[in-house]
Amino acid sequence: MPILYLINTEQFCMAPFVQPDEVMIVRYVQPLTPEQRQLLETTMKDAPAFRARSRAHGLLLSAHGTTIKDIAKTSQVHRVTVSAWIKHWEQHGAQSLHDPEFSVRSS
Repeated sequence: MPILYLINTEQFCMAPFVQPDEVMIVRYVQPLTPEQRQLLETTMKDAPAFRARSRAHGLLLSAHGTTIKDIAKTSQVHRVTVSAWIKHWEQHGAQSLHDPEFSVRSS
């Protein structure tokens, strides 16, 4: 019996179903701790920045098993953007939710 690995990439052939020798990758957020889940839920509901709320919502959807493609469609962003959200979350945690503050210097 062949082993089917799931990855988040386009299918390798045009067939509407997975062939036994085909590899499909799906990527999700690592399982969340209760504290991480609470942080994401609070950010999604209360953060003043729309982008932080969108990132938190996308990460929660991923933790529930929603594919990157579906999260991208829901959030109206490119799937590469959602993949970056997941990568940054795994590398930087809560800091990844908010855009860095840029100071404006007066001339």
